[in-house]
Amino acid sequence: MWETVRQWRLFHPAAGDANPLYLVLGDGIARDELVRANASAHHVNLISAGELAVGDPAWAHYRRVFYIQGYMHPGGNRKTGNQHFNQLVTERFLALEAVMRLRGLRHVVHLENDVMPYANFAPFVSRARACGYGMLATTPHVKGVIPGTVYVRDAAELHRLNGFINELLSCGPGFGKALQPGYANDMTYLRNYYELFGASALGNFPVWRHAEGENCMSLSAPSLSLSESGTISDEDATKWEWLFDAASFGQWYSFQFSKTGEPVVAVDGVSGASSLPHPAYPGADNAALSAHAKRTAQAREVVAKGAPPKNVQQSMKGRFIDATPLPYLIWTTDEAGRRVPVLPPPRKGQAALRLATLHIHAKNLHWFRSA
Repeated sequence: MWETVRQWRLFHPAAGDANPLYLVLGDGIARDELVRANASAHHVNLISAGELAVGDPAWAHYRRVFYIQGYMHPGGNRKTGNQHFNQLVTERFLALEAVMRLRGLRHVVHLENDVMPYANFAPFVSRARACGYGMLATTPHVKGVIPGTVYVRDAAELHRLNGFINELLSCGPGFGKALQPGYANDMTYLRNYYELFGASALGNFPVWRHAEGENCMSLSAPSLSLSESGTISDEDATKWEWLFDAASFGQWYSFQFSKTGEPVVAVDGVSGASSLPHPAYPGADNAALSAHAKRTAQAREVVAKGAPPKNVQQSMKGRFIDATPLPYLIWTTDEAGRRVPVLPPPRKGQAALRLATLHIHAKNLHWFRSA
C-alpha cells in the first residue's frame, strides 16, 4: 500500500491544497501509529471506513443483500481463504462515493493498493473530462472490467453504479447465476453495468494499441531520454503511446521475478548489472536483456525459467493482449529523472508504448519503483 502511495507522490507532489491524497482504511488500521506516521510523511488524509458507513442506507442495504457467488478467496483455499474478499472489493465503491460526498470531490483517480503509477494523471483527467466519461477503468477481456485504475467524474456516477449493484444483488443468487455463470465479483458487476449503460457511463483506459479514433482516451506521451542500454531508436522514440496495465503486464513481470529470484541476468556473457540503487530483475532495463533478449537461446531460457505460474499464464490467454511470453520491459528515465517502463514497438515504424501503470499482483512492488 505504501509503495503505491510513495510512487503516486513522485508524480503528484503535495503542494498546499493541490494533489490531495485519501486513504480509506479499516478502523483499527487507521489508528495505528506507524500508519499515521507514514500518512504524515506522504501528506495522506486517512479516513475510517467504519465512520463512512454509519448512517448510509445504501451501504447497509448492500451488506444485507450481498452473497458469495463462485470461488475467489485469496490467501488460501476455499476453506481457509478470505471468503469475504468479493464483498470487500465491491464495497469500496460505496466507500469511494462516501469520500467524494464528504469532501466535495470531483474528477477523482482511484487506485488499488497494488498498482504502481508512472505518470502525472492530470492529462488523463483532462482528456476524460473532454471526452465526457462518467467513469473509466481497464478492460482486458470480455469477461470483466478490472478496477485497478479508475477515474470518477463525481459522486453521482458512483451513486448510479452502487444503486445498480444493490439492485442486481437484491434479485438473489438464482438471478445472479443465470446472468453470470461461475464466479461474480466487482469485475463482473462492472461489466454488467457497462453492458447496460454503455461507454459514456464506463469508458476504458487504453490497455492495448487502439486504431485512430477507436478510444477517446488514447494519448501520445512525451519523448524520453533513453538509457544507454535502451534498444529503441531515436526515430521510434519521437512518438510514444500511453498504455494502462489491466494486470496483464504487472502479473507477468512481478511473478517472473518472484519465480526466478535472480537479481541479475546475463545473456551472451554480457553482464546485466544495473546502475540503479537496487538490482535489476528479469525484464529490467539492462544491456543484456535490452540488446539480446529476442535473438539468443540463452534469453529464451530466461523467459522459460521466469514464466509466471501456469494459472497466471492461463488467466492471460483470453485477454485482448494475448502475448505469452510478454516482451521484455525496458526501463528508462523521464524528463525528471524518474525510472519509467516502456515496451518496444511491436512492429517497425510503430510507436513505442509507455506504461502509465503496472498492476503488481505478486505484491513485490518495491522492485518496480521509479526512485
